[in-house]
Amino acid sequence: MAVLSRKVLWPLGLSLIAMLWILWKSASIPGRVAVINQSGHGLTQVTVGKARIGELRNGESRVVSLPASEALVVRFRGQRARTWRSDKPLLPGQTMVLYITPDDGIDARGKIGTYLP
Repeated sequence: MAVLSRKVLWPLGLSLIAMLWILWKSASIPGRVAVINQSGHGLTQVTVGKARIGELRNGESRVVSLPASEALVVRFRGQRARTWRSDKPLLPGQTMVLYITPDDGIDARGKIGTYLP
């Protein structure tokens, strides 16, 4: 029966602790959400999650960082009051691009040019 020496156990233990620390830190990386107003008119009272953006003129964009693992809720007032809720929670480190369309709808994409599944 092989016996592990302390020379081997210390690096293995430190590696395990480092791996757990990296996993814990990576779960707390905030997600980023970009909101782009392509509606053709200005928007007021814009909130993304708990972040208040305020007013967005036509063609203007803003980026906010939000804590991961919560469903994304966007509220704004354009031609009418509108609330949008994402199907899935925001993942750690995920980037989401939200285009506000002329009918006050929201087109959610993972990156610029790619649609979310």
